[in-house]
Amino acid sequence: ADARFAFAADRDAIPSPDAIPFDMFGVELSHQGDDCTFETLCRVFDITDPAVARLAQLVHDLDLKDARFGAPDASTVGTLIEGLIVTLELTVAANL
Repeated sequence: ADARFAFAADRDAIPSPDAIPFDMFGVELSHQGDDCTFETLCRVFDITDPAVARLAQLVHDLDLKDARFGAPDASTVGTLIEGLIVTLELTVAANL
């Protein structure tokens, strides 16, 4: 319940010594080998639920863009994410 996210440019800029670096180059909870960060999290925390495994395949194909799992819904989800990003950018620009 007390978890907080902080954004840092690199591991030297992490704001607290208690912070756990995530999805950054050279840290444990990030890309490992051929796995994306989501797959690494599943492995490290021993998450074996089949639904999460399917989601990990989708996230992998979206993140690494290598079609390793051939997730048929990856392009649709990717288009949705791109649309959300454009909408957010337009909203921010309109409020400046």
